[in-house]
Amino acid sequence: MSSQTSELEKYQPLPISCSLQDIRSAIPKHCFVRSARRSLTYLLRDLVMAAMLFLLVRKWDKLAEHISGTVVVRWTGWAVYWWFQGLVFTGIWVLGHECGHGAFSPYPLLNDTLGYIIHSALWTPYFSWKISHHRHHTYHASMERDEVYVPKTRTDLGLPSLDHATALDYEEILGDTPLFTLFMLVRQQLLAFPAYLLLNVSGQQRYPRWTNHFLPNSVLFTRKQRTAVLLSNLGLFVTAFDR
Repeated sequence: MSSQTSELEKYQPLPISCSLQDIRSAIPKHCFVRSARRSLTYLLRDLVMAAMLFLLVRKWDKLAEHISGTVVVRWTGWAVYWWFQGLVFTGIWVLGHECGHGAFSPYPLLNDTLGYIIHSALWTPYFSWKISHHRHHTYHASMERDEVYVPKTRTDLGLPSLDHATALDYEEILGDTPLFTLFMLVRQQLLAFPAYLLLNVSGQQRYPRWTNHFLPNSVLFTRKQRTAVLLSNLGLFVTAFDR
């Protein structure tokens, strides 16, 4: 117990006045080393897991044909498959996300090539979203400049000012409950991200109504970025017609 205590005593929180450089200096240097080999290993692992899950559910499908209550057994298997395959595909999507950040490897061409393939296959416009997502991280939680999670005012939420608050703020009351958290998670995964890409929901409300990630002349992009937007659209087009 004493040895554990002495180890913990080595780690002291940084003062609130510390700079970004102070924070970076406190992180071990090996955490900033990008390894293409390691990242490719993770990608291969996830692809193998996805393939194995698909083969297993196909075998389950054939086995269900010889079991009474075929429909129930079959769809139970598919429901389990969708859950676990969703977890694996989320991991693959995150690897594509890291490609967009340049964290997958130290090679920009490899990052963009794999990120483009991965995100296009998973219905995400790679270059378009990479551009807006970069600005999101640059201006995170800024009321004026964040591109994704712009903090909402009470007026945006349809709530009265605090001086005249009579209506209940259900999100404030229920925000930490498991059922409400599950509801928000399902809403975000099924609806929120596509709505953001298509309709700029949760983005800057001062942007024009037609703002989205698929129009090259959208306010989200500069003239030099329009070709990248078209390339992102092409990736999704190929995905759609390759089914």
